[in-house]
Amino acid sequence: MRYWLEGPKSGITELVADLPGGCIFCSTIKPALPDKVRINEKGQFWVAIDCCRTAAQEFLTNNPWIRSLYFRLPIRMSLLARVMGVRMYTVISLFNEKGEILEVLEDRKAMVMKLVSEVKEANGKLWIGTVAHNHIATLPYPLAS
Repeated sequence: MRYWLEGPKSGITELVADLPGGCIFCSTIKPALPDKVRINEKGQFWVAIDCCRTAAQEFLTNNPWIRSLYFRLPIRMSLLARVMGVRMYTVISLFNEKGEILEVLEDRKAMVMKLVSEVKEANGKLWIGTVAHNHIATLPYPLAS
């Protein structure tokens, strides 16, 4: 969604990109859920994609008090994710201002980063972060052919 702060469309919300029916990135019928969105110098948008959400995650989303207890458990995040059936791999996508997909980067083996929550393009790299770990990953960008 795009919300206009100023100009002739001030106060208007528009649909920019839609991921209908399921996660087009990971070939499932479960919804893809965008996390953080960051704009690059060209006016394009990098989106971290939570792909794909499980029924257990939906339950936690709809029950915030249980979610609060869940995340306070003294157990490693990777074990909690495994219990919840979370697929620990990265999907990030680049969109233009019209919401068209320009590029999809997917790391099914989670070799670069697991559970990505943010990606920013700067200084010839993608800086990839997550709330699940205490580090960030960098990836040269654009990728070599």
